[in-house]
Amino acid sequence: MTIYDNLLETTKYYMGPAADRFLKRQLSGHLNISPDELNTQHLDDLAEWCLTSAKLIIDEDKAMELCQEIKSFK
Repeated sequence: MTIYDNLLETTKYYMGPAADRFLKRQLSGHLNISPDELNTQHLDDLAEWCLTSAKLIIDEDKAMELCQEIKSFK
C-alpha cells in the first residue's frame, strides 16, 4: 500500500465517502502534487492543510485528530 492509500483509509474514518476527494483536493490545491507523488516529506504540510480545511466540515477536535494521524505516518 502507498502512503496515500494508508492516509485515505484513515481519512475515511473522519470524512466518510468524501475522503478521497478531500485528500486529492488538498494535494493538488495546496501542495501541487498528485497522490502518487506524495511522500513523507509532504506530511506536515498536508496535515496542516487538512486541519484548516477539515475544520470547515467536521468538528474541530476531530479535525485536530485527523491532523495528528496524518503526521504520525512519518
